[in-house]
Amino acid sequence: MTPQQKKIVNQRASARYRTVTALRYRVFHQAAITCSGSGQTIDMSAGGIAIEIGRVLEPGTELELSLDWTGLYHGKRRMRLFLWGEVVRSDEQSTAMRILTHEFREVAARAVA
Repeated sequence: MTPQQKKIVNQRASARYRTVTALRYRVFHQAAITCSGSGQTIDMSAGGIAIEIGRVLEPGTELELSLDWTGLYHGKRRMRLFLWGEVVRSDEQSTAMRILTHEFREVAARAVA
């Protein structure tokens, strides 16, 4: 093996951050929901996210994810992050999604009885 082959270069445009967070997902085909479920994140970056959902999806599949955002976001404590994108690869262990758009939504405080 040459020194060039030993050198592994990360060609991603954004750094990935390892985070494990519960999520909900919905799979779309021609604007209709074809299936939904829950899973967890593996890691994420500004441009993509790796998740575990217990199923294999075809590349190009449209996917919506929602997950609780930990920490403050613009001074608000309870936020949910929604991500929309397309699957770039998927196998039994993980699914990688390219993030096309995202939105933070405030989670309403539950009434205390």
